[in-house]
Amino acid sequence: AFLLHQNTFAAENTIRYSVFSEHIQDSVICQVKLPESYSEFQEQRYPVLYLLDGNLNFELATSVIKIMSRGIQPFIPEMIVVGITSPNRDFTPTQALYHNDGTPTPPTYQLSGQAGHFNDFLAKELKPYLDQTYRTNDCNILFGHSLGGIFGLHVLLHRQSFFNAFILADPSIWWDRTKLLSEADSLLQQSFSGESISHAIGH
Repeated sequence: AFLLHQNTFAAENTIRYSVFSEHIQDSVICQVKLPESYSEFQEQRYPVLYLLDGNLNFELATSVIKIMSRGIQPFIPEMIVVGITSPNRDFTPTQALYHNDGTPTPPTYQLSGQAGHFNDFLAKELKPYLDQTYRTNDCNILFGHSLGGIFGLHVLLHRQSFFNAFILADPSIWWDRTKLLSEADSLLQQSFSGESISHAIGH
């Protein structure tokens, strides 16, 4: 079964799930934060923000969204925020056997290259469950930082995702000796009409 365990925190309007994914064969923690107006406006449907590295980003992201979606003229719409916590190896698009300097990577890197399985989890397990359980609309946003960012770039450029907006912070384009960059010229010949991307790099 998709849902193994659930804790609901009514005061916080937050639901926490512990999930075992058939696609990545690993446990995933999902935290769902519902908008303040969710129970008041029963006909309202909401965008969904899929937040990778939820253990690090969930509290900050939900606080920022809460502030920016308030007021007479909010900056952004209210949205359902889904924080997703899973092993970093699930984000990487390729199995990296060598460092950028040509030296072999450590044995732990043998587990890398599972982005396809993680994307299947999002598209075939998590999204259908969220769409059936909550009042979602057709706006799906992905936030990823570092390895989560390279995952976002990978599924965007390879046309493998259901997301129509991406927020990618400091994506790890160095991964596997910048393999994604070497593919970029041909991948960017595609049309990306109807999708938006926000890209940030910190120093």
